[in-house]
Amino acid sequence: MTDDKRELWSALCQLAPLIFQTHIEDMETYLAELTSQIRTFMFYLIKGTAQWVNKPKFHMLFHLPESIRRFGPASLFATERFEGYNSVLRNASIHSNRQSPSKDIGVTFANFQNLRHLFSGGSFWDPKENSYRNAADSVSAMFENHPSLQNPWDMIQSALQILPSSSRLSEIAVSQPMEGFLSQEVWHVFFLVFRGIKWQK
Repeated sequence: MTDDKRELWSALCQLAPLIFQTHIEDMETYLAELTSQIRTFMFYLIKGTAQWVNKPKFHMLFHLPESIRRFGPASLFATERFEGYNSVLRNASIHSNRQSPSKDIGVTFANFQNLRHLFSGGSFWDPKENSYRNAADSVSAMFENHPSLQNPWDMIQSALQILPSSSRLSEIAVSQPMEGFLSQEVWHVFFLVFRGIKWQK
Protein backbone atom coordinates (compact mmCIF):
# COMPACT_ATOMS: atom_id res chain seq x y z
CA MET A 1 0.00 0.00 0.00
CA THR A 2 1.40 3.39 -0.97
CA ASP A 3 1.59 6.33 1.43
CA ASP A 4 -1.20 8.14 -0.45
CA LYS A 5 -3.52 5.15 -0.11
CA ARG A 6 -2.61 4.77 3.56
CA GLU A 7 -3.45 8.45 4.21
CA LEU A 8 -6.76 8.08 2.34
CA TRP A 9 -7.63 4.93 4.28
CA SER A 10 -6.73 6.61 7.58
CA ALA A 11 -8.93 9.62 6.73
CA LEU A 12 -11.83 7.31 5.89
CA CYS A 13 -11.36 5.38 9.16
CA GLN A 14 -11.56 8.65 11.11
CA LEU A 15 -14.59 9.87 9.14
CA ALA A 16 -16.76 6.73 9.33
CA PRO A 17 -17.24 6.70 13.14
CA LEU A 18 -18.24 10.37 13.04
CA ILE A 19 -20.86 9.75 10.36
CA PHE A 20 -22.46 6.81 12.17
CA GLN A 21 -22.80 8.48 15.58
CA THR A 22 -26.24 7.86 17.10
CA HIS A 23 -25.92 10.34 19.96
CA ILE A 24 -24.46 13.85 19.70
CA GLU A 25 -23.64 15.74 22.91
CA ASP A 26 -22.50 19.09 21.44
CA MET A 27 -23.84 19.70 17.94
CA GLU A 28 -21.57 22.63 17.02
CA THR A 29 -18.36 20.86 18.06
CA TYR A 30 -19.46 17.67 16.34
CA LEU A 31 -20.33 19.43 13.07
CA ALA A 32 -17.03 21.35 13.05
CA GLU A 33 -15.08 18.10 13.52
CA LEU A 34 -17.20 16.31 10.91
CA THR A 35 -16.68 19.09 8.35
CA SER A 36 -12.94 19.02 8.97
CA GLN A 37 -12.77 15.23 8.53
CA ILE A 38 -14.86 15.38 5.34
CA ARG A 39 -12.49 17.97 3.86
CA THR A 40 -9.46 15.89 4.88
CA PHE A 41 -10.96 12.77 3.30
CA MET A 42 -11.85 14.62 0.08
CA PHE A 43 -8.35 16.14 -0.09
CA TYR A 44 -6.66 12.72 0.02
CA LEU A 45 -9.25 11.24 -2.34
CA ILE A 46 -8.71 13.90 -5.02
CA LYS A 47 -4.96 13.80 -4.43
CA GLY A 48 -4.98 10.10 -5.29
CA THR A 49 -7.24 10.40 -8.35
CA ALA A 50 -9.41 13.26 -9.54
CA GLN A 51 -11.73 11.04 -11.57
CA TRP A 52 -14.11 10.67 -8.59
CA VAL A 53 -14.53 14.38 -7.97
CA ASN A 54 -17.85 14.53 -9.87
CA LYS A 55 -19.41 11.44 -8.26
CA PRO A 56 -22.73 12.39 -6.58
CA LYS A 57 -22.08 10.46 -3.36
CA PHE A 58 -18.84 12.31 -2.72
CA HIS A 59 -20.62 15.60 -3.38
CA MET A 60 -23.32 14.60 -0.87
CA LEU A 61 -20.66 14.29 1.83
CA PHE A 62 -20.27 18.07 1.76
CA HIS A 63 -23.99 18.47 2.52
CA LEU A 64 -24.01 15.88 5.32
CA PRO A 65 -23.34 18.41 8.14
CA GLU A 66 -26.36 20.47 7.01
CA SER A 67 -28.57 17.38 7.00
CA ILE A 68 -27.35 16.32 10.45
CA ARG A 69 -28.04 19.81 11.80
CA ARG A 70 -31.57 19.61 10.43
CA PHE A 71 -32.53 15.95 10.96
CA GLY A 72 -30.20 14.66 13.69
CA PRO A 73 -27.68 11.78 13.55
CA ALA A 74 -27.19 10.38 10.04
CA SER A 75 -27.77 6.76 11.00
CA LEU A 76 -31.31 7.68 12.11
CA PHE A 77 -32.36 9.04 8.71
CA ALA A 78 -30.38 6.66 6.48
CA THR A 79 -32.40 5.01 3.70
CA GLU A 80 -30.33 1.88 3.01
CA ARG A 81 -32.43 -0.20 5.40
CA PHE A 82 -35.61 0.65 3.49
CA GLU A 83 -34.00 0.25 0.07
CA GLY A 84 -33.56 -3.44 0.92
CA TYR A 85 -37.36 -3.67 0.82
CA ASN A 86 -37.28 -2.96 -2.93
CA SER A 87 -36.30 -6.57 -3.62
CA VAL A 88 -39.67 -7.73 -2.25
CA LEU A 89 -41.48 -5.31 -4.57
CA ARG A 90 -39.28 -6.32 -7.51
CA ASN A 91 -39.98 -10.03 -6.96
CA ALA A 92 -43.72 -9.38 -6.78
CA SER A 93 -43.51 -7.45 -10.04
CA ILE A 94 -41.26 -9.96 -11.85
CA HIS A 95 -43.44 -12.95 -10.96
CA SER A 96 -46.51 -11.49 -12.64
CA ASN A 97 -47.96 -11.35 -16.14
CA ARG A 98 -46.75 -7.71 -16.45
CA GLN A 99 -50.18 -6.56 -17.63
CA SER A 100 -51.00 -4.70 -14.41
CA PRO A 101 -47.95 -4.74 -12.12
CA SER A 102 -49.51 -2.48 -9.48
CA LYS A 103 -52.44 -4.85 -9.08
CA ASP A 104 -50.13 -7.89 -8.97
CA ILE A 105 -48.00 -6.27 -6.26
CA GLY A 106 -51.14 -5.41 -4.28
CA VAL A 107 -52.47 -8.97 -4.56
CA THR A 108 -49.09 -10.40 -3.51
CA PHE A 109 -48.97 -8.24 -0.39
CA ALA A 110 -52.61 -9.02 0.42
CA ASN A 111 -51.72 -12.73 0.22
CA PHE A 112 -48.76 -12.15 2.55
CA GLN A 113 -51.06 -10.40 5.02
CA ASN A 114 -53.60 -13.24 4.83
CA LEU A 115 -50.87 -15.82 5.50
CA ARG A 116 -49.62 -13.80 8.44
CA HIS A 117 -53.19 -13.63 9.79
CA LEU A 118 -53.54 -17.41 9.52
CA PHE A 119 -50.11 -18.11 11.01
CA SER A 120 -50.93 -16.01 14.08
CA GLY A 121 -54.13 -17.98 14.75
CA GLY A 122 -56.63 -15.74 12.92
CA SER A 123 -59.92 -16.94 11.45
CA PHE A 124 -61.65 -16.49 8.09
CA TRP A 125 -65.29 -16.91 7.14
CA ASP A 126 -65.87 -19.94 4.93
CA PRO A 127 -69.10 -19.45 2.95
CA LYS A 128 -69.23 -23.12 1.87
CA GLU A 129 -69.11 -24.42 5.44
CA ASN A 130 -71.04 -21.40 6.76
CA SER A 131 -68.60 -21.05 9.66
CA TYR A 132 -65.26 -19.59 10.65
CA ARG A 133 -62.13 -21.54 9.69
CA ASN A 134 -58.56 -21.25 10.90
CA ALA A 135 -55.29 -23.07 10.38
CA ALA A 136 -54.60 -26.28 12.25
CA ASP A 137 -53.19 -26.01 15.77
CA SER A 138 -49.90 -27.47 14.56
CA VAL A 139 -49.41 -24.47 12.22
CA SER A 140 -49.84 -21.96 15.04
CA ALA A 141 -47.69 -24.08 17.35
CA MET A 142 -44.92 -24.20 14.74
CA PHE A 143 -44.76 -20.39 14.67
CA GLU A 144 -45.05 -20.06 18.44
CA ASN A 145 -42.15 -22.43 19.07
CA HIS A 146 -39.75 -21.26 16.34
CA PRO A 147 -38.72 -17.58 16.54
CA SER A 148 -36.68 -18.02 13.34
CA LEU A 149 -40.00 -18.48 11.48
CA GLN A 150 -41.60 -15.49 13.22
CA ASN A 151 -38.96 -12.91 12.27
CA PRO A 152 -39.50 -12.82 8.47
CA TRP A 153 -43.22 -12.19 9.09
CA ASP A 154 -42.64 -9.57 11.85
CA MET A 155 -44.48 -11.84 14.27
CA ILE A 156 -42.94 -11.70 17.72
CA GLN A 157 -44.98 -14.15 19.77
CA SER A 158 -44.09 -12.52 23.09
CA ALA A 159 -45.53 -9.23 21.81
CA LEU A 160 -48.75 -10.85 20.58
CA GLN A 161 -49.79 -12.08 24.03
CA ILE A 162 -49.29 -8.99 26.19
CA LEU A 163 -52.53 -9.28 28.19
CA PRO A 164 -54.50 -12.45 28.80
CA SER A 165 -57.76 -11.97 26.92
CA SER A 166 -60.54 -13.81 25.22
CA SER A 167 -62.41 -12.96 22.02
CA ARG A 168 -65.77 -14.05 20.68
CA LEU A 169 -67.55 -13.09 17.46
CA SER A 170 -71.32 -12.99 17.46
CA GLU A 171 -73.25 -14.84 14.79
CA ILE A 172 -75.17 -11.69 13.83
CA ALA A 173 -74.07 -9.79 10.73
CA VAL A 174 -75.71 -6.46 9.94
CA SER A 175 -75.81 -5.19 6.36
CA GLN A 176 -74.79 -1.53 6.13
CA PRO A 177 -75.77 0.58 3.10
CA MET A 178 -73.08 2.70 1.47
CA GLU A 179 -73.27 6.43 1.87
CA GLY A 180 -72.43 9.34 -0.42
CA PHE A 181 -70.88 9.14 -3.87
CA LEU A 182 -69.55 5.61 -3.27
CA SER A 183 -73.09 4.25 -3.46
CA GLN A 184 -73.25 5.43 -7.10
CA GLU A 185 -69.77 4.12 -8.02
CA VAL A 186 -69.96 0.69 -6.36
CA TRP A 187 -73.70 0.16 -6.07
CA HIS A 188 -73.40 -3.64 -6.16
CA VAL A 189 -71.27 -3.84 -2.98
CA PHE A 190 -72.52 -3.98 0.59
CA PHE A 191 -70.66 -4.25 3.89
CA LEU A 192 -71.18 -6.70 6.70
CA VAL A 193 -70.43 -5.42 10.18
CA PHE A 194 -69.62 -8.13 12.73
CA ARG A 195 -69.97 -7.17 16.33
CA GLY A 196 -67.26 -8.67 18.51
CA ILE A 197 -66.54 -8.71 22.22
CA LYS A 198 -63.09 -8.80 23.75
CA TRP A 199 -62.48 -8.84 27.48
CA GLN A 200 -59.58 -9.48 29.84
CA LYS A 201 -59.59 -12.67 31.86
